[in-house]
Amino acid sequence: GYTFSGWSGLPATMPDEDVTVTGYYTKNTYTVTYQITGEHFADSSYRTVDAQYGDELTVIGDDMSKQGYTFHGWSGLPATMPDEDIIVTGSYTKNTYTITYQITGEHFADSAYRTVSAQYGDELTVIGDDMSQQGYTFSGWTGLPATMPDEDIIVTGYYVPVDDADNNGGNDNGGGPGKPGKPGK
Repeated sequence: GYTFSGWSGLPATMPDEDVTVTGYYTKNTYTVTYQITGEHFADSSYRTVDAQYGDELTVIGDDMSKQGYTFHGWSGLPATMPDEDIIVTGSYTKNTYTITYQITGEHFADSAYRTVSAQYGDELTVIGDDMSQQGYTFSGWTGLPATMPDEDIIVTGYYVPVDDADNNGGNDNGGGPGKPGKPGK
């Protein structure tokens, strides 16, 4: 942890008296390299900090928050600087959120018809469930963004009775009115 730095008090020629020559050491300085590893925001030298041998070490105070991701902290930082360079690592994971499909209104209402998970930034498409009900028209799903935001979302749809002039409501799915099935739950 120390390097001999030389002598002081050594005259060029020996005088006619005793001489005290002093040797001295300096603490070595090493590098702490912070690396972000993994799939997201990888950076092999995110930040470097110099520290002398034996110095107390504390984690950098950078704000590591990123929308839609969770930072899992730094690992590998000892309490004091060792006699070598060190690498401290941290990583991010994408946050996962819930999409809740709700059937609202007077007919077949279900506040949790179906739930699915998606990661932040994923492209979204509506569920492919058969929403037909004899005598009713399904409105379609509303509230689904193109990509998953940084929060849970609710997608809604509802049923409207149709004119029963052709005796089957324009829909012959083999079943009568009732709660739609819940495939995939």
